[in-house]
Amino acid sequence: GIEAWRKAPTHGGGWITAAREEVKCPITMSVMHDAVLTCDGHSYERAAIIQWLRRHASSPKSNLPLSSKALITNHNLALLARTIAALDGDA
Repeated sequence: GIEAWRKAPTHGGGWITAAREEVKCPITMSVMHDAVLTCDGHSYERAAIIQWLRRHASSPKSNLPLSSKALITNHNLALLARTIAALDGDA
């Protein structure tokens, strides 16, 4: 469980530092609690991307047009965020 992850070598912060960055929304720069995927494969906090998509038809990360405004819940990123919070003692 979590104890094994806590004890895993980080090589100067490597995987855990990268994981912390991965769970931040590129729009809000805050940890995502309700992560969703857009059709181009990028993840965002649901409320932030909904607000973005009301004014834009493009990806906030690439600025390329999105073929769809459909959003898909990103369960794996939510699990990663919960795991990091547990490792940090925030859960």
